[in-house]
Formats: sequence, structure tokens, C-alpha cells
Amino acid sequence: MSASVLIADGVFAAIGHLTAGEQVHVLQFIQRFLADPAHPGLSLERLNRARSKGLWSARISRDLRAILFKDGDVWAMVHADHHDDAYKWAERRKVDRHGITGAIQVVESVETVREVERVIEVMVAAPAPPLFRDHDDAYLLSLGVPEEWLPTLRKVRSDDQLLTVCEKLPLDLAERLLAVASGELVTPPAPIRPDEPATAAADTRRRFYLVEDADGLAAALAAPLDRWISFLHPSQREMVERSFRGPSKVSGSAGTGKTVVAMHRARHLTRQGERVLLTSFVTTLCANLERNLAKLCTADERKLIQVATVHSAALDIVRQVEPRVRPASDDEVRAVLRRLRTVFAPGYPEDFVEAEWFSVVRLQGLHSWPEYRSARRTGRGTGLGVRDRRGLWQLFEAVLEELTGRDRRDWTGLAHRATELLEAGQARSPFTAVVVDEVQDLRPAELRFVHAVCAENPGNLMLCGDAGQRIYPGGFSLSSLGIEVRGRSTVLRINYRTTEQIRRVADRLLGAEADDMDGGHERRDGTRSLLRGPPPMLVGYASDADELDAAVAQIGELR
Repeated sequence: MSASVLIADGVFAAIGHLTAGEQVHVLQFIQRFLADPAHPGLSLERLNRARSKGLWSARISRDLRAILFKDGDVWAMVHADHHDDAYKWAERRKVDRHGITGAIQVVESVETVREVERVIEVMVAAPAPPLFRDHDDAYLLSLGVPEEWLPTLRKVRSDDQLLTVCEKLPLDLAERLLAVASGELVTPPAPIRPDEPATAAADTRRRFYLVEDADGLAAALAAPLDRWISFLHPSQREMVERSFRGPSKVSGSAGTGKTVVAMHRARHLTRQGERVLLTSFVTTLCANLERNLAKLCTADERKLIQVATVHSAALDIVRQVEPRVRPASDDEVRAVLRRLRTVFAPGYPEDFVEAEWFSVVRLQGLHSWPEYRSARRTGRGTGLGVRDRRGLWQLFEAVLEELTGRDRRDWTGLAHRATELLEAGQARSPFTAVVVDEVQDLRPAELRFVHAVCAENPGNLMLCGDAGQRIYPGGFSLSSLGIEVRGRSTVLRINYRTTEQIRRVADRLLGAEADDMDGGHERRDGTRSLLRGPPPMLVGYASDADELDAAVAQIGELR
């Protein structure tokens, strides 16, 4: 194929509105187009009434049409719909390369510009200076602003007005404008020469899916409503494709695309010949990863990725040396604790002993007396001297020995044992890379285990998560576990799931800083969302019952 074929991100949304049978026709059309863009059976016609010179239409089926943009040897599919609707869409869009950046842009027409201006004129509640008064036209154009939208931007005086405008602009441009309006120094994207292909522009690569093969296309179109899987923000792509000399960490609040980065990183590593463990703490999360990988990866890539919980992966490695070992349930452990307590620590209440075991010993992955003697017990309520700790450790050590003698280990014990076997060379990992999703759910024993799996290739370990969502208390840092991520960490700041109105309220409640899982804090106040919605209602109630009744009533109204 001599020509490059691109699919705009908006096409995935358009396909999502078609029936299943119509979606099959679209896929078949793109496959034919990929094989030969000039095939006469496609019925290519230039759209002479369109606002853009490079727009064409093509026949998908009797009632479906594709809208295409041609620039040199690059063909871009920008829309697909029923015959009349497809042509109406084309009449209200300008599709062309931006005069400064060189990227392909799909922008709504001048009529839309005027409609937006009328909307924002009635939105200002109080006099305010224009948001972009300190930036000249040349700078705004270098960010990718279409020339016909400059007058509208000059009238914007509030964040809500800007969000209204941004809804009509390309996503990358909207992000830059929001950042500039918030006072950030935004570097314009590197422009490309007019004689370079549009695919050389970073914004084009972000907004358009480059069709490289039929398998990748089929995976991308298999679930058009999940189109977010196929497209990466530049900050995400940088972490996905970067070569690291040590472990790396990707963090960000809920909705910033950490899981997307994890999946793309796993796929990228398979393309480097690595065998990847994509893991998380909870089985249901792994099931979600399985489903989404099927949409993202080709069959060959999928063969090199194993999705499993950390505990399941640790169990498999331990069984290389101890084939009879089985996980001990919490109930089994409690039974052993209760029986041995009467022998080794009769002076301590049963509930205190159990809490000490689960909230200190197992939570921190302690396996020796020196570790327990110096362990932090913040928040436990009852102080313990060295003599008290020594007596309790005799009990905990007896519990560990009895479980081991019965070929049982709890999940923390399995992670610890797997690490021991890997470090001693008694067991071998089937993986050469590990990507962890929701890393904040892991405890020290599990973190040491994933680190041990990548001991020979530490740069192949990536940790994705948000310490602000920890389900277990912290009390440890990554560096204290031998996992050094400083200099190889990034915070994702574009929110794809939460509306701007909800984000503002959440930031006021949660504060501008979050735990960075490494003994410090990371700033979260630069996060932005391009989604709009109604402002949240904050309501107080006299009792839990009143609150529940009000919630039920609200859900009833929404339904």
C-alpha cells in the first residue's frame, strides 16, 4: 500500500450509532479501501459543495457513505453515516491542514462559530477581562487555533465560556487553551513543513488512527464505543514508548487514563519481544483488562501478555518448587491463630491478636523477628514494648511454621515465598516484563514480588495507580522496598471521565496534593477535564436514613 490511510477519532463515535450489520459494512469498506484506495468499486466522488477542497465521498453500501479527506498520498476517513446525514455533516465542517502546525484538523463551520458566540455572550455573570488578552494572534495560531475562531476566543471571559468553545475544537487544542487560560506556559506543537506528510504532525497522530494492517483495524473497530483505547495523549504515549533504566510510575486521579497507559505499555513491550505480566490486585479488574486487551491487541501480541492477579502469578512460581502448596484462606489462618494464642500469647485478647496479624504482620509482609521488632504500628491504639512484641512474634512465627508444615501459605506468604525463590534462583519467572494496574492496592510483599520478577530487566517494570485511592493504609514507600522510581514518574492531568464541574468540587474537598507512594507528595491541582455537566449539589442530612431516602428519591427522578 503506497498511500497512508487514517481514521479520525470521531469515526469511532459515528460508527457506534450504526446497527451491528451496518458496522460490518463499514469494516468491510475500510478493508477494501486499505487494499486499494483508488479501486473503482468505491465510487469515489469529490464533494464540490463542501467547504474543503480535499473532501471526497465513497460508497460503503446502498445507504451508507464515507467522508474522506485527501492530502497528497494520505487518505483520512473523517466520518461515516447514512447518505443524507453524511453529506450534511460534510457541509458543516472544514477539514484541512492547519496553516501553522501542519496537522489535519476537523473543525465546525463559520455558522457554528456564530452560534457559539451567541451562547457565550449570555454566560458572563460579572464583568471580567478577556482570558487571552495577554496573548497575540500569532501565539494562538501557533497552538493550532483555526483563524476563523480567533474572534470568538477574544470574547471569552470565563472558564465556563471557554469550555463551551472547546467543545467545538479538536481535543489537543482545547487542552492547550485551558492550560493557557489557567496561567501555564504552553509550548506550541512543533510545526511541520508543507511538503511533509500530515502524519508527521504529533496532533495528527493523536487524533487519527493510522491503519497499518487488517488485524489491528479489526481490533480497533470491534468496539467503537471504546475508541479511547486506541488513542493516546502525548503524555501517555511518552510513558508507553519510553525506554527506562529502572522501574517507572504513572499516577493521576480517577479518569485520567492510567489503565489505558498500562494496556498500551504491555502491548508496546510485546513488540519489543518481551513476555509481559499485566497484573492487578483484584480478579474483577483483571477480567476488565482481558476484555479490553482483546479490543486493543492483535492475536500475536495477545499471546505474549498474561493477565493475572499478583497472587495468582506468585502461586504459579511457588509451585515450580513446592507443587503441593495451596493458598490458606483467612478463616484457616484465624483458626490457627485462635488455637495457638492460648499457648503462646494467652494474655492478649483474641480480637487484638487477629488485628495485629492482619493489620501489621501481613499488611507489611513481615517474616522475621527483626522486621516485627522495628515495624510501625501507627494507629493501633495499644503500644507494645520490645518484650511484648517478642512474645507476640513467637505466636506469629508458630502460625507461619504450622501453615508451611501443612503446605499452606496465605497470599502474603505466597508473594514472599515467590520472591525468595526468584532471588535464590530456585524458580524462574516466565515473564520478562511486568505492568501493574491499580498499584495502590498492593502491599509490600506483592510489590517486592513484582520487582523480583523484573530483577534482570528493572526498566520493564511499570506501576500505574493513584495512592489517593489506597484501600490499605500506607506506612511504606516504594524506595524503602527497593523500588526506585524517582526521575521516572509522571502524573497524568487530563481527565477523560469526570466533568469539569465535578472535578472542581472534588479538588476543593481533597486538596491540591496527594501521596506519591514514595514518602512525598505530588501536585494534583493542574488536572483538567474537557467534559461538561451540571454542577454537583452538596446537601446535608440529619441522619443516614434521611440521606438514603433522599438518594432513592433522586434516582427515581433521574429514571
